[in-house]
Amino acid sequence: ALEEGVDNELRGDVIKPVFRKYNWTMLFKDKNVLVTGAAGIIGSRLSEFLAKEGANLILIDRDEKKLNEVALKVRNKFDNLCKLVY
Repeated sequence: ALEEGVDNELRGDVIKPVFRKYNWTMLFKDKNVLVTGAAGIIGSRLSEFLAKEGANLILIDRDEKKLNEVALKVRNKFDNLCKLVY
């Protein structure tokens, strides 16, 4: 059964509810977010997503070189505040 007040998007054989009532873009706006493993694949993508949403980022990783690359990319692309922790 489909829920009332919810858009239901068909993906294969699964119905995925997409809620439009909540403004998800404001969830991370001006929030401080700590991302561990920020130089990894998932961490770097998450950092970009959070930066796009307006979050202030604290990035942590053991690999200083890759961490600096991710931070530079985020700063240049989204002009967000990034603090680095090695």
